[in-house]
Amino acid sequence: YTQENNEEDNTIVYPNPADDRIIVSTNNFQKTYVNVGIIDITGRVWSEKIMKHEEKEFALDVSQIPNGFYLLELHTAKSRKAFRIFIHHQNSTP
Repeated sequence: YTQENNEEDNTIVYPNPADDRIIVSTNNFQKTYVNVGIIDITGRVWSEKIMKHEEKEFALDVSQIPNGFYLLELHTAKSRKAFRIFIHHQNSTP
């Protein structure tokens, strides 16, 4: 179910890599609620939010999530999308 940068999909996730927040911008999810989650490789959920259909853009705070690769998952009752994201805090050591 993974989709990234699909031309027909108007969902944008940025910046990537992210430091303190990730912006999700979409107009695909009309008249529904969207569950948004950030999940690590072990399946641990680090952040969750419910986006109302009126919202076209929102920010997720990732400042407390450790550096690494994650999936940002968007899902409704009818669809599911995932984006690979990389979190790298500028003030952390490599």
